[in-house]
Amino acid sequence: MNNQQKQQQQLEMYKAQQAQLQLEYNKKLENSTGIYCKNSECGSPYFDQVTILRKLSGSMDGSIQDEVVEIQTFICAICGEPIEELNPLSRLPK
Repeated sequence: MNNQQKQQQQLEMYKAQQAQLQLEYNKKLENSTGIYCKNSECGSPYFDQVTILRKLSGSMDGSIQDEVVEIQTFICAICGEPIEELNPLSRLPK
């Protein structure tokens, strides 16, 4: 088998693996449930990813400088309502 045939065979194997992964993903997606905005006037299934910034005091860990931490979460794309169950800060004080 020459080099070109080996590359073709590898490509075909890759395509078959990708097709199998897509089938598995589709099966999982069929068994999923939607997440909707909790705002009773909205109910949108569309969300935007946003970043929450938190400042950690340097004195807490003995360092000199404060540190800014980025936390990714989601808000409704229509009304801006946050998805509290996906927000890791929902249990912390503001």
